[in-house]
Amino acid sequence: MSHEIHNLETYTQYLVSIQVFNPEGLGPPTTVLVMTDEGVPTKPRNLSVLEITSTTIRISWLEPEKRNGVIHGYRVYYVYQNQTLLHLPILKNDAAQNSVFYYTLTNLKPFTDYRIIVTAFTLKYDGEPSEVSLRTDVGGPSPPKVLNLTCHSLDTLFFSWRIPRVYHSSIDFYIVNYRNLEYDDTHEIRISANASIVETSMVIPNLTTNSAYEVKVRGATVSTVNPKKVVLGTYCEPIKIALRANCEQYQPPPLRHNPYVDQELVILAGIVIGCFGLLLIILAIVLWRKCFHASYHEAGDQRPSERTDHKPTVQSNGWKTSCDSNGIVQTSIPSEEYINGQQQAMIDRFHR
Repeated sequence: MSHEIHNLETYTQYLVSIQVFNPEGLGPPTTVLVMTDEGVPTKPRNLSVLEITSTTIRISWLEPEKRNGVIHGYRVYYVYQNQTLLHLPILKNDAAQNSVFYYTLTNLKPFTDYRIIVTAFTLKYDGEPSEVSLRTDVGGPSPPKVLNLTCHSLDTLFFSWRIPRVYHSSIDFYIVNYRNLEYDDTHEIRISANASIVETSMVIPNLTTNSAYEVKVRGATVSTVNPKKVVLGTYCEPIKIALRANCEQYQPPPLRHNPYVDQELVILAGIVIGCFGLLLIILAIVLWRKCFHASYHEAGDQRPSERTDHKPTVQSNGWKTSCDSNGIVQTSIPSEEYINGQQQAMIDRFHR
């Protein structure tokens, strides 16, 4: 005999008793201890974002309200640009601190939208997901491109640069750093910026004549997570210049050139131009051969032995004769025989 008991709790211990009864009454019970099987854990509680940078996100959460089994760990997924990635499973004992679980996602992209999903898992099942959506903070801009650094007067320099190639959200500041090479002290000038302005220039004042200076610049962006924080970019390569009377006569030419044209682009342009030139040469050869053959066949068609637009000729004693449609014989005379004939006619007339 068998019997099923329904509507029990998942992963819960029960005492099950069975008794036999007859008209005399109930027999002694037989009792067993049983436990229902594991089920799907509910979602982790209080999933929270603790810290956001341009490349990391730190999160925390609590255990599911109903574990429905033995929780062995948690899985953390993150989704961006229609891609879903899984971090290594997090074992329960490795992540817990006072019943709170912590994890830091790394190697993320700056200023990018992410959806983070956390699930608990047992030996048999993955649990229900908890999720949160957010955007990583901005990263520092790439180095600006220096355009010009020249003397402006006996104690000032003229400095200009181009907006960084890579930045996130906006460019809010430029920081110009300069120093006299005879000293270790550096000075900074902060300039408000606008991403719509491609080129920026300034005059660096109050310098010392007959001194050498080193100048560099970098961009900066205000954090989107913490408006009080400024995310600094990378400095350009330092530029050195000697400040003295008429120093513009001794300085190298201005650094102006096509911005951001690197060696790879030059090589690519050379390959494209070379392929285009080769194609023109091949096309010229094909056209020349075509015209040459056409001229050759045209010239060949004009030779008497190959012409097809004349009527058939009959050779007779070295004379070419042909007949027209009326049966009249038309003759062409070889030049030698014509000359000999003329001479013979003159002799005949003399004898007469």
